Amino acid sequence: MAAILAEPLQGAGGVYPPSAEYLKGLRKLCDQHGAFLIFDEVITGFARLGTWFGANFYGVNPDLLCFAKAVTSGYQPLGGVFVGEAVRKPLEADPDFFLRHGYTYSGHASACVAALVNLEIIEREGLRDRATVIGKRIGDALKALAQDGVIDHARGDGAVWAAGLHASQNNVKIRDRMLELGAITRAINADTNTFCPPLVITDSQLDKLLDAFAKAASGK
Repeated sequence: MAAILAEPLQGAGGVYPPSAEYLKGLRKLCDQHGAFLIFDEVITGFARLGTWFGANFYGVNPDLLCFAKAVTSGYQPLGGVFVGEAVRKPLEADPDFFLRHGYTYSGHASACVAALVNLEIIEREGLRDRATVIGKRIGDALKALAQDGVIDHARGDGAVWAAGLHASQNNVKIRDRMLELGAITRAINADTNTFCPPLVITDSQLDKLLDAFAKAASGK
């Protein structure tokens, strides 16, 4: 059995959202050729895009969905996989079949409790909706900088955004200058600064972050 593994939105590679039909095309190819579609949602899972998962955001259902850090907001190490019907069906066809599989630390109680509490907090504090607000503020700010020529372009979805820089700009120097200004960005590849803030960030903190980036990107 073959499979295609993809991030719904490429994260650490530079923040590249898919084109409108890309993920649907992967789903169609997998269906046509009997392959499984696997989503790596370590970054996009658990409200980062304003929906529970990138699969919801882009309207494409994978056969397997891998998740990790966001399920506990990083307070405990935990990862898992949602297993869809196409994968479960052969395993469940024989009622006497027992899948003899496990890891030493599977289902660790402390990590799982942290996840359950974290999910309750996401619901209680409305962080899915907050992700949409955060993403709009970041996206609008970066697009305005691009329109003014300060950066080359902006790209992103939900609360995951990147500033594509001009060839004359240095993303590491911008990152270091932002640290001096009390804000954090990630320098990726040679031409990108990315923004993926915690969903509990306040509007004033967002303003500080974006003002620091504007200043650093302008060489100030």
